[in-house]
Amino acid sequence: MLEELLSRSESKTLEFKENAHALSKIVQTVIAFANTAGGTLVIGIQDKTKNIIGIQNILQDEERIANAIADSVTPTLLPNLQFISWREKDVLILTVPHSLGPFYLKDKGETGGVYVRLGSTNRIADSAMIAEIKRLKEHISFDQLPDLRASPDDLDLHLANQLLSSVGKSCSKSNARSLELVADYHEHTYPTKGGLLLFGKRRDELFPDPFIRLIRFEGVTKSSAIEFCLTLIMNGIFCSIRKRNHCVPMNSRSARSTSILLIPRRSTTRFRRPILSSTHELPSRFSTTQNSGMPIPL
Repeated sequence: MLEELLSRSESKTLEFKENAHALSKIVQTVIAFANTAGGTLVIGIQDKTKNIIGIQNILQDEERIANAIADSVTPTLLPNLQFISWREKDVLILTVPHSLGPFYLKDKGETGGVYVRLGSTNRIADSAMIAEIKRLKEHISFDQLPDLRASPDDLDLHLANQLLSSVGKSCSKSNARSLELVADYHEHTYPTKGGLLLFGKRRDELFPDPFIRLIRFEGVTKSSAIEFCLTLIMNGIFCSIRKRNHCVPMNSRSARSTSILLIPRRSTTRFRRPILSSTHELPSRFSTTQNSGMPIPL
């Protein structure tokens, strides 16, 4: 197990620490793992060189860490603590599952004590991220929320009906709610954010910079996230398309030129399977928050 962890670099789901002196930093990492995608914290390893230096009093440090988490984190968070010996050196491993939070520091409260994982670092979650964590707890995604800036008339139900008719379904005012294109809020009906993103007449005005964030988990739980780069996957797909089709140079008003890829209908059919395969079982949600990641225009 330790060899496999040492073969990886620090990431969203893995962190190394030399010792357990800074309990506050350890607790912050545990909270961030639980709020994001779970993770593993290995103590007794130099984070840059990955040299195994071990822990002198591992039973004492294990108890200190367990007490610190129990006393300072709410709701109750129970990571798995285990220690292993490696060439006469003891290493402590904390495995933190992804759980429905938000988890936060008791003394800082929910407004300033919620941590999330961003790359290989911990960050204090802002109000938007905290709201997103709460929605996940209630099984409500961003696209299901009503948008109070618009009305049901802002939905192009004719376009929705045209697209759904190709799969043998229909869309009208009577079944728009069952399709989650509209939702009730305080005795009024509003279009959902997902409905506006898909069929909104003022989509560009309401969502000027939309993108989708994707994450893939190993197995059937959210305990272990698979690190992968969607950019590389999509680039590989479009490189294959370019090999089989032509790029037509177009002159713009300036001195620059842009290559516009022409993809015939047969190509979209040919590459639909690899595109779907590369994103198979990837839960997605709409987002308009400017965060790190590759923007994917809708």
